[in-house]
Amino acid sequence: MLPELTTTGLQVMGDLPWGSHFCYFYETKQDLIEVSVPFFQAGLDNHEFCLWNVHASVTEADVLQALRESIPALDRHLAEGAMEIVVHRAPLFDGDFPEPRASVRYLDEKLEDALARGYVGMRVAGSPTCLQKASTEHFRQFERELGRSAANHGMIALCQFPEAESSAAEILDAARTHQFVIVRRQGEWEIIQTPEFIGASAEITKLNEQLEHRVEERTRALEAVNEKLRKEIARREQVEEDLRRQKELLQSIFDHVPLMMKYSDKDGRIQIVNREWERVIGRPLEEVVKSGVDVLVERYPDPVERQRVLDFTANSNGEWADFKAIGRDGRVEDTSWAVARLPMEPRFASGRTSANASGRSRS
Repeated sequence: MLPELTTTGLQVMGDLPWGSHFCYFYETKQDLIEVSVPFFQAGLDNHEFCLWNVHASVTEADVLQALRESIPALDRHLAEGAMEIVVHRAPLFDGDFPEPRASVRYLDEKLEDALARGYVGMRVAGSPTCLQKASTEHFRQFERELGRSAANHGMIALCQFPEAESSAAEILDAARTHQFVIVRRQGEWEIIQTPEFIGASAEITKLNEQLEHRVEERTRALEAVNEKLRKEIARREQVEEDLRRQKELLQSIFDHVPLMMKYSDKDGRIQIVNREWERVIGRPLEEVVKSGVDVLVERYPDPVERQRVLDFTANSNGEWADFKAIGRDGRVEDTSWAVARLPMEPRFASGRTSANASGRSRS
């Protein structure tokens, strides 16, 4: 996002995204201050660390006076280390130029320190004019390294150039190494986007459009999947409801059959019984299981008769047989049994018991 320019200066410096690397060509000292002060004011408001490398065109006194007029809490910010002002005199290069990566590494270290102290990022402003005039190649390398560093970290970089001291070639060279250029001519502010920045913006716009298209396609596909899933959930809920009703119906029938009924697994463990079974046995299934009582031993204490019951249970498949059992009152009862084998292998047993006038049971 580019800052908004009006006749009174920069208005939306706080909305600059991380990675912004731009330059400003100014005519007068006042022009330089009118851009730099709101630039740093926005940074302090956003809890960013601010570093201003001040060069020969303005003095430290000029900078402090202008900052205090717009930022009443400036002295507190300086004391807390939220802002640092470094004054440079124009360097003289005698063929010994600073290595570009080393110069940018200094800024990276400043940023790392700021992040460690709790700041969300860093704003830096300064003038590489002297380096540009001393060595065009070193200047280009420095700006490229600074641009890469800003793009990869939480940094916003503003490079300042005096328009009167810059040749047409230097202005073009500086413009090519930045995302966009801010100039003020005859009191009017202008923003010039470089071809590289325009191309990058167009590519980003194209990529965003492609991304939005893919998101729309994925959203439609997801909605279709969700609709199928909702229908499947509704179908399964209906199936579960039908099964629940069927289970309740079967359980009701099972409980009201006037015969003893028992459902056992393949190992002979009782799983389900009906009410008649619990009535005849004289206790609920839960109590039988919990106590560990062997109902077969209770009902058929005679080992021979009990073995006959076991053999019948193991080999029968639907036919009925008569056995003598002991009732709750100790009387001998005549009982009849049938065993049905279900497809899943567990067995379903049904029995009949009835008492006659003499106290014997017959079914």
